[in-house]
Amino acid sequence: MIHHPNYGRFLGALLPLVMGVTVLGGGIPRTHWTPRGAIAQSPTAVRDLSEAQGELGFAVFHQVRERRGGENVILSPLSLSMALALLYGGAGGETQREMSQMLGVSGATTGELDRTYEGLLETMGELSGEVELAIANSIWTRQESPLRVEFIQSRQQFYRAQIQPVDFREPPHVLAAIHEWISQETQGRITELLSSRDVDERTVAVLLNALYFSGEWTSPFPEENTELAQFNRLGRSPVYVPMMKQRLSLVRAYENDLFQGIELPYGESERLGMYVFVPRDDVPFAEFLGQFTAENWRSWVRRFEWNEAGAIVRLPRFQVTTEVNVRESLEALGLGGMFQPGADFSGLSDDPFWVTVMRQQLYLEVTEAGTDAAAVTGIGGTRSAPISWVGDRPFVFVVRDNETEQILFLGSVVDPSL
Repeated sequence: MIHHPNYGRFLGALLPLVMGVTVLGGGIPRTHWTPRGAIAQSPTAVRDLSEAQGELGFAVFHQVRERRGGENVILSPLSLSMALALLYGGAGGETQREMSQMLGVSGATTGELDRTYEGLLETMGELSGEVELAIANSIWTRQESPLRVEFIQSRQQFYRAQIQPVDFREPPHVLAAIHEWISQETQGRITELLSSRDVDERTVAVLLNALYFSGEWTSPFPEENTELAQFNRLGRSPVYVPMMKQRLSLVRAYENDLFQGIELPYGESERLGMYVFVPRDDVPFAEFLGQFTAENWRSWVRRFEWNEAGAIVRLPRFQVTTEVNVRESLEALGLGGMFQPGADFSGLSDDPFWVTVMRQQLYLEVTEAGTDAAAVTGIGGTRSAPISWVGDRPFVFVVRDNETEQILFLGSVVDPSL
């Protein structure tokens, strides 16, 4: 990307997230679903994988939004897809077929998918300086009946997974160890994921993915510019929240009849950025969400271009802490095979088992100093005059690695005062 000399450096964000998969007993009817736009050939590059990952992420995001109505929503498509890929190495038969559709890599071998994620981990590990991204995987397996050697070795090789033998007959000790790992890998921003209801003597394995992001804004919001301002909530009275403000001399933006969009980049390299979309005044938020699809996202992001007239940006300071029951969303999408006793994970263990828990915990805070998680608002652009961009109504955001096109976080904010 272009680096503008007037862009300052800005203490940014800690963006932690944990994705967990617990495998044990339980029964759910099997259904089927094929994601729209699924890649039907072997993934030969990381960017091929990002398209499939985006399809799944957007589908789950909309399922969560439908259930939560007026709540803020955040999800990590990257963490979700990597946790599923970690588990995919043990799937076989119909379960493998369903999971390959879910991951959007129908026709790819397990080895091809694993090597693609290996490459993704390598390229994302190259981030340094004012932007840090740390991804960690772990597998917690019972001591008395370990998982298949081939499965363990491949997860260690391609996903750098830590293997932790534990005694699931002592849930308090296991949960304490798991949560200590989670806290360590997310810099203390997330401390819990599972409860005593999720782990017992029947548990075969717990697979975890933790994602931590820390990024300095390329251009900061001066603290002295922040003041209380009105935010117009959906179907409720307005609320006053701290509204940050800055003027940017150069921005990447795109707008149409539906929304104004702007990118707020991180660091000097500007490799990562937060894309914020604010619907037009006359466009209902529900109408905008109906158009906020993976297909449209790919089309819109390609149309962002430099606007030398700059922009005046106002964005609320806010925090979001949430838990996402991914299992509910996948079942609603018709992906229930892995959640029933008949699931085929013969490549993982000789013991029959199926997934009973699939959940995400997320923490997000946006301040003048940066993103303490993943969120930001707004944008729009014109070539002739500075954009006036005000995040005073519900908006959505996407945190994206512009090099690999991976979506780290995807969310919406309907009330920054929550």
